[in-house]
Amino acid sequence: MILCGGENLMDLLPEAPDPAATPDRALRFRAVPGGAPCNCARALARLGTAAGYLAPVSTDAFGAALAEGLERDGVVLAGGRSDLPTALAVVTLTEGGPVYAFHREGTADRDVTPAGLLEALPEDAAALCLSGMALA
Repeated sequence: MILCGGENLMDLLPEAPDPAATPDRALRFRAVPGGAPCNCARALARLGTAAGYLAPVSTDAFGAALAEGLERDGVVLAGGRSDLPTALAVVTLTEGGPVYAFHREGTADRDVTPAGLLEALPEDAAALCLSGMALA
């Protein structure tokens, strides 16, 4: 099994780049499951490789969507679940491309301890992929 560890989050993508384009001038966002390690685990599982995700996933509504997608693709949630909220990445579109504002303090994907990580390691783990913001 290849284990992926790091952030799991919801990317909040603007539905209209300019709030003036909406009738009530409200900002509207679409929530899309994300996080480089989650995407890596899902891709590995879709390719038929045994894959696990090592960080906790929230039990909130966003976390439920993240966990559902991971499990549907065959990823083992080795890190379990956490009652802390899901991390968010609010995306702003500019002419130069997307700009991200991350909201990760006190979130489920950071609800880890060295002892908890060691306990979560499956016996059949063959490789560990730490990516995204896990190293920051």
